[in-house]
Amino acid sequence: MDYFEGRLFGSSGNFLYYNTAADNATLLNVRQNGVPAESWIPDNVIPFNAPITRILAVGSGLLVCTTLDTWLVEGQNILNGGFNPRKVLANHGLRSYGLASLDGSTIYLYTSDQQVLQISPNSGSVEIGFPIGDTLETNFPSTAGFIVRHVSGSQDNAVYLADGSTGWYRLNPNQQGASMSGEQTPLWSPKADFIASIGGIGAIASIETSAGKVQLLVGQAAFTSSGLPVSGPVLVRSLTTFSDFGTPYNWSATFGSILLATPGKLAETDAIIVDMNNVGTGGYSATQCSVSVLLDEIGGTFESLPSSVNDPPQLRVSNTILSNRYYLSQGNQTPVCWNMQIKLDGEVLSGLPASTRDEILGVTVRGCLVSEQA
Repeated sequence: MDYFEGRLFGSSGNFLYYNTAADNATLLNVRQNGVPAESWIPDNVIPFNAPITRILAVGSGLLVCTTLDTWLVEGQNILNGGFNPRKVLANHGLRSYGLASLDGSTIYLYTSDQQVLQISPNSGSVEIGFPIGDTLETNFPSTAGFIVRHVSGSQDNAVYLADGSTGWYRLNPNQQGASMSGEQTPLWSPKADFIASIGGIGAIASIETSAGKVQLLVGQAAFTSSGLPVSGPVLVRSLTTFSDFGTPYNWSATFGSILLATPGKLAETDAIIVDMNNVGTGGYSATQCSVSVLLDEIGGTFESLPSSVNDPPQLRVSNTILSNRYYLSQGNQTPVCWNMQIKLDGEVLSGLPASTRDEILGVTVRGCLVSEQA
């Protein structure tokens, strides 16, 4: 249900109903004695061509998502033209109630055909999920899950796409410097998987829990891996806590493939340099991650680079930046290539992941270009 133009609207199957008001009484030349919100007559109905999964009141109308298409119902009352549906997105439907979210007049939608769309009344729709579209089509069904626009200041500001069982993908819609030109652009993070730490997650929601304080609430998975029901508190996302409900978690990220040389040239790769923030907000420390590489392949086994030196080697160790250089010569491969992938993994200390704030500031490939020899 939702509230639009002074009325309650609600759906059942492929029918959209709305309660009576003074215009119904005027049309029938009678006096309405009932409470409008409690009075629903069969004539106040709009049929659609497929089951309705979600309705959302936006500034210009009532957005109606069916399993096949997305519609906009416009109008003010039944005396002045009535309420009329207009198809705004053909073949972009919604299969699960939780996979739509509203931020002001902007709608975020995970469609039946597994696209993440950002819909604006002024500029239309944009497929913001395209960078991870192949992953979503393979691993993220559109039959269940949640998409949430969470805004709590500038730092905790993102879109979360959760599958309702294992974890979520996080989208920063305004990542500074993420584009080739250095401008703000949407940026997806690798999937956060909560299976190993707390057995997965259930529903998520962005809710004002106290005056002016908005938090991202996280329900725990409904059942354990063995099928037993889960009981426990509702959790919240925190920028100052680096464990899941007291359990340390690991992290990893893969960069690439990175094109280092165009045809006719090769790259002599000397080292990988990783810089991490060692004194974040609140004085949190980082733990140096491990680094591995994959040369001239888009699939296969990564080769670990276990040893490192401070970067730059001739300068003193920084107090606020954890900077290390990993030479590729310590591996088994000749460090001459034309493309590579770099994998970073959170370090494991005493058998457990480190509960520290591991913030990557930069990853640099150090080397030079050489001519290809016949």
